[in-house]
Amino acid sequence: MALLEARARHLLLMSGLGFLAVVSGNLIANAFSQRAHERLLAAGSPAVLFIAGTVLSGFWVLVVLPGLVYICCRFLELKPLTTSIVAAVTGELFMLAIPIAAKGLDQLLADVVPLVTQLGTMVAGILISVSAGKRAKIVAARAEADALERAKARKSQYDDFLKQAEAFADKRAANPIAPAAPPPAAPEQPAAPPPADPPKPS
Repeated sequence: MALLEARARHLLLMSGLGFLAVVSGNLIANAFSQRAHERLLAAGSPAVLFIAGTVLSGFWVLVVLPGLVYICCRFLELKPLTTSIVAAVTGELFMLAIPIAAKGLDQLLADVVPLVTQLGTMVAGILISVSAGKRAKIVAARAEADALERAKARKSQYDDFLKQAEAFADKRAANPIAPAAPPPAAPEQPAAPPPADPPKPS
């Protein structure tokens, strides 16, 4: 039961990554496209416009999702391949649900080129995300190894200090320090002579 709950939480996390990547990536892409719209139109090249449109429409899966996968795999026990696939498919389904709801499935399937481009972008984003996740695992393992090395070094220093303290204690026990000599007694003062008798009156 606990295993199923853990897997369900991981599934929700991976799906949430895809949704978050779509929302944040589209916001960034829209802001960038508004600024670069005039420059792209000035270029006048269909190839440039097609590449720019493909990159901006897939910005969420090509750039944002790999960053999120890297962060999660760096600090959480997640598999890069599974995380990337689930997150990308979740985001892509969300992206496809919008035009299907607006235009219908038949009209979406009528134009195959954008659909194929979108799926190709998703595959590329999955590959980039898997690579980012594996890189995060390598960095995490290296950081853990460095932490273990520092812990071993601190333990070694503590052991050396403990050995020195024990050796010093054994040396003190074998050669005890003699007690300090008592201070010399003060010389005795001579007793004062008794007072003389007062003279008797005649």
